Amino acid sequence: DLAALAINSFISLSTKPLLISGYIGAFIFIVSVIAGLFIIIEQYLMGDPLGLDVTGAAQLGIFLSCLVGIVLISQSIISIYLSHIHTQTQGRPLFVIDKSESVNLRSDDK
Repeated sequence: DLAALAINSFISLSTKPLLISGYIGAFIFIVSVIAGLFIIIEQYLMGDPLGLDVTGAAQLGIFLSCLVGIVLISQSIISIYLSHIHTQTQGRPLFVIDKSESVNLRSDDK
């Protein structure tokens, strides 16, 4: 199946999926911090002027989503680090010499 081959080559030859998970984690973290600050200011500092009446379970959910964002960011950093180690240990040469055109450097051959 060509779709499976394309997905396999994208995952195995690229670090983009690792970066995508880091970006998703950063997005989740930023959104949950903004929501948490909004709830703290609206509920506790201003005395609930909007009448949202946010429950403790919702506050706990926002806190857990903040932790999920931190875990995704950390996992992305570690996986990118491991992918760089993997590429360094493969032992690929820094350059490839083309042997199709050989030149004789000895002067005694005519």
